[in-house]
Amino acid sequence: MRFSPITDMRPGNLEQRNLGFTLTEIRELLALRNQRAACCGDVRKLAVEKKLQLEGKIKAMKLMSRELDRLIADCTEERHPVEECPILSALEQVDASARPG
Repeated sequence: MRFSPITDMRPGNLEQRNLGFTLTEIRELLALRNQRAACCGDVRKLAVEKKLQLEGKIKAMKLMSRELDRLIADCTEERHPVEECPILSALEQVDASARPG
């Protein structure tokens, strides 16, 4: 398998090539090459951990998307005052629950 360097800076391309790893994580992975005791299994373990993180983020984003779909569907009266907006009501509840005390 041939690996190509991350040189194409077009939007979306870097994200696809870095496989979800931050540049710091990529440097840490590549640094494993300089460790005598490191093996491919070490890289695999970190890749599995990253995949699980990505899957968790995807799951959370899908939940947010479904909730936003629901709120958008509830927001059918475009002429209603903003005080009656279900989207703002939902965000207000989040804001209130995040406040200390």
